[in-house]
Amino acid sequence: MKKTLLALGMVVLIYGTVLSKPDPDSGSKPSINVSPVEEGKFNLSLSTDNSGFAKFRILNNKGHVMISKRINYDHSFSLPINMAGLEEGVYNVQLITENEQISQEVFLSHLYRQDVAVFISEPEANIFNLKVFHENVPVKILIEDKNGKLYYEETITSSRNFEKRFDLTKLKGKDFNMVIQGEKSYIVKSL
Repeated sequence: MKKTLLALGMVVLIYGTVLSKPDPDSGSKPSINVSPVEEGKFNLSLSTDNSGFAKFRILNNKGHVMISKRINYDHSFSLPINMAGLEEGVYNVQLITENEQISQEVFLSHLYRQDVAVFISEPEANIFNLKVFHENVPVKILIEDKNGKLYYEETITSSRNFEKRFDLTKLKGKDFNMVIQGEKSYIVKSL
């Protein structure tokens, strides 16, 4: 699959957070914050009522550990993380302590100063999932053939990132382009 990327650097975009505690009544819920610092780098901050040791790791979409560190903390910590050497995609950032597990998905994109990042699963028989991470609205999504004939058009006005499954099996032809357009971005993916 050809990919056309407007690429100069990297951006980390937050996708979602999952918290898990054995006893929900034992103290306040911890809060995790992932904040981008510069291209491919971010700070991971944690605030909780507990102290102790934690295991921090980043897993790729296949569950392989890409980064792993042991952290000693006293109610909070801030850890600089460098993901600049990792490939574009969705990663699971995990923090595991004796009492809780915090998991947050981030999308790492080789985009720089763009307001939209796109991840398309490898199409199987013209069926694929699209994940769009964006900073501004509206975001326009188009599917057209190589001759420019429009098959699908949608304008996203919600400020939330989104995921959608596409099934192009009923369409004639095999060569389609997906165009995702934001305020500052224009991305074309060949399907």
